[in-house]
Amino acid sequence: MAAWLYPISERAGRRLGLKDGRTWLISVDTYRTAVERRLLAERDDWYITTNFHNVRQHDDVYIYTGDQDLGIIGYARVNKVVQDDDLEKCSSLLKDPVPAKLLRRLVAPRAAVVNLTPHARRLKRFLHLTRKRISPNKETTVSSTGGSGFGRDKERNRRVELAAVRAVIAYYSSKGWDVDPDYQKKGQGFDLLCQRGSEIKLVEVKGVSGNKVSFPITAGEVRASDRLNFVLHVVLRALSKEPKILRWSGKQMKKDFDLTAIQYFATLKS
Repeated sequence: MAAWLYPISERAGRRLGLKDGRTWLISVDTYRTAVERRLLAERDDWYITTNFHNVRQHDDVYIYTGDQDLGIIGYARVNKVVQDDDLEKCSSLLKDPVPAKLLRRLVAPRAAVVNLTPHARRLKRFLHLTRKRISPNKETTVSSTGGSGFGRDKERNRRVELAAVRAVIAYYSSKGWDVDPDYQKKGQGFDLLCQRGSEIKLVEVKGVSGNKVSFPITAGEVRASDRLNFVLHVVLRALSKEPKILRWSGKQMKKDFDLTAIQYFATLKS
C-alpha cells in the first residue's frame, strides 16, 4: 500500500462538499469547521492530475497545507469511504498537525499529489495517530509531599526531572520547535532553548511526582523569569503514563506562586 501527500491551500480555489449539498471554498478554517462539525459529504471526490496512474485503491492519503505553516492536517484513503475513522484522524491532526517544516525535510509539497511512500515509515513516527506516548517507566507512586525535589530518594528525584524534561521536549518538538537541551548545564536559569522561525522561548522545566504544584527553584531561575520569552513548565505525575504539563510565563509565575527561601549561601565577611 502506497502513501501520498495531497496539498490544499486557500489560493487553489478548491471547494469542500457538505452533507446538505452546499460547498465551501476551502481554507484551513472552513476545513477545520467541516471536520469538527462532521459536515463533510460522504462522498466528496478530489481529483488529481499528477501521479494519478500510480495511485491505487485503498492507498493512504495525507492532507497537507502550507497555509499558516501547518503541515499535515488530514487523512483519507483512495476511493474508500471510512468517514468516521477518517474524520477522527482529521480532528486529531487539526489539533496537533505534523509540522510543515518537518514535511519539507522529506518532500517538496506543491499543487499536486506527492509520493510519500519512500518516507512513509519515518513519517508515521511523527504522526500522533500512531506514535507511542513517551513513558520513561511504569512508576506511578506519589511521594509524601507530592511535590518535586524534597524527597530523600535522590535517584527518584533525578528520574522525575529527566522524565519531565523528556515530556516537554516531546511537546515542543511535536509543535515544530527546534529544541536545544544543552542549556540544562549552562547555568543560565532555564533548561531548554526552543526556536521556531523567529520565535524563541527560554523554557524552565520542573518535574513533580504527584499532583501538588510545588518545587524548588533557584535564585538564577527566578532572575531568568524576568526575561520576556521565559516560560515555566511544570510536569505533574511525571513518572506516570499520562503526565500533565502546566505552563506559566515569567510574569504570571511571579503572580501565582509564593516564593519562599529554603536555602542561603554564606560567605565569611572580610
